[in-house]
Amino acid sequence: MMMSMMRYDTIHHVAVAVTELGRAKAFYGGVLELTEIPRPNFPFDGAWYRAGDRDIHLIVVVDPALNRGRTLEKADSHFALRVKDFAAARAHLEATGVPMRLSIGGPTGFPQIHIIDPDGNIIEINAAHV
Repeated sequence: MMMSMMRYDTIHHVAVAVTELGRAKAFYGGVLELTEIPRPNFPFDGAWYRAGDRDIHLIVVVDPALNRGRTLEKADSHFALRVKDFAAARAHLEATGVPMRLSIGGPTGFPQIHIIDPDGNIIEINAAHV
């Protein structure tokens, strides 16, 4: 058996394509309540946010055709954020009016909420337990 040379520590960040930076910042900083962190001076617009001990990098793109027509009704690419208090996260998201799909007692064994950002990116919010 060959020894693996790829030894991973963890995921460093997730990059998310957005079309309107102000609207995206209102969602990620406002609705999701993530903390914005300093971002290097790239030749394209974007914003960086901290999620626990990892980052989410918003990258402004002109035409994110991949996300066009996305819904919460099917399995699709997404990233997941783990919260400490599922009930509090659910109550907060319900209060913001963000459309969501709730799954408690599903095949994963942990509760999940799927939401969609203004650019069609799917985000899973989950916790160890309800």
